[in-house]
Amino acid sequence: MLDNMAERLSLCKKYMIIDHDEDDMLISSLLAASDEYLEGAGINRDVSPSQYDLVANAMTLEAYETRGLTKMVEIAQTPAIRQRIVQLKLRSNYGGND
Repeated sequence: MLDNMAERLSLCKKYMIIDHDEDDMLISSLLAASDEYLEGAGINRDVSPSQYDLVANAMTLEAYETRGLTKMVEIAQTPAIRQRIVQLKLRSNYGGND
């Protein structure tokens, strides 16, 4: 499990196919906002870290690509992200591990 934010940032950038460091601060902020959204939705990262990180990375990518145009709530409503959020909420509420 990746608890280190630097490791999560590195993997998020790989997911986003970004190989420069100029936007690291922005990406870190967007990743933190994704985490806050998911935690606020009642999702516990410890239940399924790989699925949680996949959703957080997807939300971060979407926020990065549409920065200034959309809100995190709108990003969370995209079908692929919404489906994963629902699955994570179920696992957080009813158990289950990776």
